Amino acid sequence: MLVQRAPFALALILIALAFWDAVQVTQDLSWPPTDELLRDTGLAQAILDGQGDADAHIPGEVSWNNPAVPWLVAQTSALSGLPLPEVYAKAGPYLNLLGPLGLFLLVFMLSEQWTALIALAAYLFLANPQQTALHQATYSAWPWSWAVAQGMFFFSTCAILHMLRRQTWVPALLSGLLLGLTLLVDTVPAFLLVVFLCVAGGFFAWRTTGGAERRRILVLCLLTLLIALAVTAPFVWPLLQTYGFQIRNSVPTQVLAVAPGRMADNLLGLRPLVFFLSMIALWLFPGLFGLPWRRILELRVLLSTMAGLLLLSLVLHGIRLAGLSLPQFFPLHFFYLYYRIAETIVFGAGMLMLARTLMLLFVRELPPRLSADPRPVVPVLLILMAMMLSHGEAHRQRLDFTGYRQMAMDTASDEDTVALYHWILDNAATDAVFLADGRARMAAVTPSGRKVLVHDPVYTSPFVDAGERSRAESELLAFMRQGDEAGFNALAEQYQVRYLILPAALKPCCSPETATRLGLSQVYENPQWRIYRR
Repeated sequence: MLVQRAPFALALILIALAFWDAVQVTQDLSWPPTDELLRDTGLAQAILDGQGDADAHIPGEVSWNNPAVPWLVAQTSALSGLPLPEVYAKAGPYLNLLGPLGLFLLVFMLSEQWTALIALAAYLFLANPQQTALHQATYSAWPWSWAVAQGMFFFSTCAILHMLRRQTWVPALLSGLLLGLTLLVDTVPAFLLVVFLCVAGGFFAWRTTGGAERRRILVLCLLTLLIALAVTAPFVWPLLQTYGFQIRNSVPTQVLAVAPGRMADNLLGLRPLVFFLSMIALWLFPGLFGLPWRRILELRVLLSTMAGLLLLSLVLHGIRLAGLSLPQFFPLHFFYLYYRIAETIVFGAGMLMLARTLMLLFVRELPPRLSADPRPVVPVLLILMAMMLSHGEAHRQRLDFTGYRQMAMDTASDEDTVALYHWILDNAATDAVFLADGRARMAAVTPSGRKVLVHDPVYTSPFVDAGERSRAESELLAFMRQGDEAGFNALAEQYQVRYLILPAALKPCCSPETATRLGLSQVYENPQWRIYRR
């Protein structure tokens, strides 16, 4: 009994240690570190302003960002009274607890508790300290939607597996609810779950011999999809109705945050090695895992789906690089992230498979399950303990912790830009449109939830043509250089521009004299920035 319960207690201890490390990174911060989190702060502010259904940054457009995490942060800010930037700086360790909890549960469902403990230890403490959480499966201190979504992916996968095993209505209802909530957090894991549901449902329906059972599996899978669609309809329907999901700005979908060379580098290491060996054994020597045949099949389907989607996305990316036009809805690096998650899911089972293989050299028979005899666990746990001890200081010095913490502190120390943000938040109407310098736009206007004439195309809706607004910005600046009051005001009125934020180190086209000649009045000034109103 003690052998069976010990992994659960150890898992809680490991999660508590990782949580403590993450809280130490964020507890004294007042601003989030990255442009993505500054963008998300603006999304949360728009929700607090009652404009959550509209694009938080481009006037007249529909909200396209997954709303769940900004909504949670907005409600936390409203209940606690803390400023939104501070909540976004500190919420990561709490929201991302879904990841390790969900991973442990998923691997436990696919194998058993000791296997889940080993996978959890790798997820929490065996990350590469020189890479960010976007490049590997690990627990993060920052509340990026794609990081929070990992936990939703794990729990949703558990629900789908439970539904396929039990073949009853209640698990199907739960699966649909979790799948829908996953989409509200992030799109890529929801897409992966839909593919996994279709592949796994079709596979197990095909394997069954009874027609009634086959129909029941297919109906339950369809019910799961319909419930997920109903949950996400308030978010998805306006996008479909307004844009028809037609991509007009391909930059957000073509961002390649993980270079192919970095992907190749990550093929080396313990987790990738165990993953490759495990995938070979899953197909050729499944008996080495000591798992029931049903779970072997589930592992095959899940891991093959995740690895296969990465391979498919790489092929499509290569075709696009060759000059052929193909639609692309998701950045490639997110499929790579879930490939790394697949490595971690199988890590525990793979390590024990290797231990069982080695033990075959010394004993004739092994027990069918670890709960009957945990001997293969002992050497693996010793190896993991040694690796965790050797990675202890490196873990605390991870780029995710140190680099991003410094970025957050640098943002907060820019007092002029922080003051600019507060002036905008307190004085500009929620639908006010700004023409702003790049840094002021991202660090002050964006987190305030106010609108901008043109945003960085990476953070602009894929359904909105960013080029048109960029050309309008260039024309407005040209009118300023020429002192063309009529042209400037006509175009500014067309795009509803009310405020201009100009740097104190003024360019020739943006001098106070030019601003006055164009009918602009200065409403705010600090050593770094000036704000003019039309």
